[in-house]
Amino acid sequence: MFSELIRFRSFKLNWEKFPLKKSIVFITIVYILIGLMDQRLSTFLKLYRPIYHTIETFFILFLAFSSIENTKDLNWIIKRLTPLVIFIMLFGIFNFITKQNPYDQLISSAFSSESAFEVYKNRAGDRFRINSFTDHPITYGYICAVLATLYIFFPKSSLTIKKPLLVTTITLLIINLLFSNSRSPLLAFLLGVALIITFAFNLKTKFKLMFLAIPLFILSYLTIPFINEKVDAITDVFLTGGENQEGSSMDMRYTQLAASYVLAMNNPIWGNGFAYIQEDLGWNSEDREYSSELRGFESYIFVLLIETGLVGIIANLTIFLSIISYLFKKKRENQRLSAIAIALVSMFLIFILATGTLNSWLISMTFIGILIKVLELEKHDHNQNKSVTGNCYPRLQGNLS
Repeated sequence: MFSELIRFRSFKLNWEKFPLKKSIVFITIVYILIGLMDQRLSTFLKLYRPIYHTIETFFILFLAFSSIENTKDLNWIIKRLTPLVIFIMLFGIFNFITKQNPYDQLISSAFSSESAFEVYKNRAGDRFRINSFTDHPITYGYICAVLATLYIFFPKSSLTIKKPLLVTTITLLIINLLFSNSRSPLLAFLLGVALIITFAFNLKTKFKLMFLAIPLFILSYLTIPFINEKVDAITDVFLTGGENQEGSSMDMRYTQLAASYVLAMNNPIWGNGFAYIQEDLGWNSEDREYSSELRGFESYIFVLLIETGLVGIIANLTIFLSIISYLFKKKRENQRLSAIAIALVSMFLIFILATGTLNSWLISMTFIGILIKVLELEKHDHNQNKSVTGNCYPRLQGNLS
């Protein structure tokens, strides 16, 4: 994606057409101001850290947007991605069956780091989790949720993947999502499915899907113990705050919020600065000393509150609202794709607010940025209905409605 930006003309043309450029500029300026207010840093780091933070988060939207020239590119990505997804999912099932992850053990040994797979294997009791080639089981579950949503709902007329391969991929993704044994990715997936059904289909289709899904869900709940456990785990979050389940509960998160609030009061407007949690609280150190009340900063809001203050929270709220507002406007032009993008944004938000970011920015912003580009391509094709030589928006290929 960065290679596309090396060509100045390509960068300029894409930037001119990027519908969220004002939002990206806004969040960049806000982050730079937060960096300038950080008294811990040198002049160089006051600028470097906020710019780097923008690039590895929201700027990915533009990088992904710039990497797509026509919808054939999207089909190419999905087609090439599918064998890799299947391989990763099969390795995940291998993790579950053997209770071993040789890749994770190899990486942990090579870098003398903690193995998330072994940690959850040894301390989680019956709640065994897999992570395949990722660094964390919850991250792995979220990746499965995002990919499953895309494979299930992306218009089949735009894909050249054969149906048996598509069904196999979706099945493996859902199995691995369940085997990741994490509530927040599963909740994000169910939310995404519900939103797409709500916004992408007409009333008749909705009733058909409900007529098929509800009996299937009830039958699965009553006959498959694993499904029964997952449903009960999610239900328990809403009924008791997760008190009857292993892992985090609502009480724990309230405690974390209170502890984060105390730290945020050091500088409530601008926050304590980027990387404050890692450096000043020693979060990256094995000998770290911090309040046990924090217990992992299991929400993006806690990090924003501590590091970026009220200004950072308002800036993040503004940019996410601008993304959602743009996608809702696009519903009139392409109901299906805009609904998928809205679902991905909502899934990302519910995940990072419930669990923390956990390396979820890249996959989320990449696919959201790609879908935004496809929506813009369709708009261009609708308005001109012809290819324009030298234009960075060639004629749309395929039916995406």
